[in-house]
Amino acid sequence: MTRVAALASIALTVGAIAGCARPAVSDVRTDGAEVYSDLVGRIYGTAEQRDAGKERQHYAWQAALGACMTSKGVPFTAPAWTPGSSTASAVSPGDVLAFSPRRDGYGIAGRVIDMAKDGPPGNAALDKLTGHARARWLKVQKECNPATTATEEQHLSEGMIPLDTKFVPELFAIQEELAPTLRSDYTACMAKAGLPGVQELADAYGWATRKFPHQALAADVKDPAAVQGFAEAAAFEKQVTAADWKCRGAESTRVIAASGARLSAWATANRAEIDKVAVQWAKMPAARDAAKARAMKIS
Repeated sequence: MTRVAALASIALTVGAIAGCARPAVSDVRTDGAEVYSDLVGRIYGTAEQRDAGKERQHYAWQAALGACMTSKGVPFTAPAWTPGSSTASAVSPGDVLAFSPRRDGYGIAGRVIDMAKDGPPGNAALDKLTGHARARWLKVQKECNPATTATEEQHLSEGMIPLDTKFVPELFAIQEELAPTLRSDYTACMAKAGLPGVQELADAYGWATRKFPHQALAADVKDPAAVQGFAEAAAFEKQVTAADWKCRGAESTRVIAASGARLSAWATANRAEIDKVAVQWAKMPAARDAAKARAMKIS
């Protein structure tokens, strides 16, 4: 089992919505960067709120698994949350080229090193078992895995996903209107930078990921940084993100700056939904604490 699956990361467009009243002039803000930043923070949470969401999901998952396993008569101890390099990164709604942030790297190298250092989340209760008792514990764990399904979106604010499905199409529509040749220009530019076939951000990320030697991604490697080719891959990761911004940075800055009025109108049309999601994000640290308390009680 490699760490490749763990390297996948998490991702909006708007035309005028038919039938929606336009906001009063006094409600329209024209500073596109300010309006966009405000919308991203309210829809996707602040960095601190997103980190709290990841920790909440971890403990909710452990609590669900633990409740199932202890009900079947086996011991369970929830492992502590270890964030490592999984702390919240800049938000990239829908990976829309014009609205995705500038990056100094994708965090791939850091995550590989962290995962090797910390190892997969263990369980103190399992560590004490041997023989038949250990085999039974693992069997019950497998049987109880479906109990964790309901926790898989608990790192997100309630209502965020449906709001995201409205926001991303608006961003694509704005990009198409203000920078209709951005995607083709970006592809050509990335090809000149030695990265052919890159049409979207996922393609660039794929180039960076594939550069890492498979040995460094293996689960039993304790020091990935010592593997031949790892340092070169870490440097290449930064080269990819530098090329990415060189190829779309100027247009991204221009499009965001010019989109203030339209984003402001979208925000007004969807204000109630945005407010509800933002309120739920604000509650995320308390939800994290509650999920941790439940997991610890099961332990």
